[in-house]
Amino acid sequence: MMKSLRNEEVTAAFEILLESLELEISNLNHLGSDSFKKRDYQDAKELAQRAEQFAAFRTKIVALSSEWQKLKSSGRALPHPSTNASKRKHFGKLRKGMRTPETAYYGPILETLIELGGAGEMSNVLDRLYPRMAPVLKPVDHEPLPSGPKTGPRWRNTAQWARNTLKEQGFLKSGSPHGLWEITDAGRRWLEQTRATRDPSPPTTAPGVAGCE
Repeated sequence: MMKSLRNEEVTAAFEILLESLELEISNLNHLGSDSFKKRDYQDAKELAQRAEQFAAFRTKIVALSSEWQKLKSSGRALPHPSTNASKRKHFGKLRKGMRTPETAYYGPILETLIELGGAGEMSNVLDRLYPRMAPVLKPVDHEPLPSGPKTGPRWRNTAQWARNTLKEQGFLKSGSPHGLWEITDAGRRWLEQTRATRDPSPPTTAPGVAGCE
């Protein structure tokens, strides 16, 4: 039986949507910063609120993506009907340029923090994270974001968004100084569970640990 391509197509669609949202959030933040510098505080406030709305929506998409990862791993692959040949060709382009999913970063980020003694500055964490991620990164992950080369390679941006998700789940501390990443006890427990089950997707909620320091 032919291996189904639907799983990869849906995963690709999620990653494309997530990156589009991330770029929009980045753009809103830059516009807000410019408005603040011009002392147009009302405009800066509205742009910040808009960015928060997009970020909240992105969080929902991440949760849906995690649910999809679990769902697709629970069933067997199905072949495509021949009538979907044109769609397969279209999504083939998506797969070719698809970045490494955010879920692939969760375990390596936590492992890197444990290696650093539980906490580390963002730049140091990312530098130490790279060797762990290198085997799974794709060519597109090394390319700069469409917003410009100053943003650095795509994988570093994805890693920073993965950090946000881990923080929202209570696996990284939410009250750490700016630029400092710190693992929580819940993060250590989740990592141990992940190693045992080989499931890289975080739960959609983290009962009893949300917002913990």
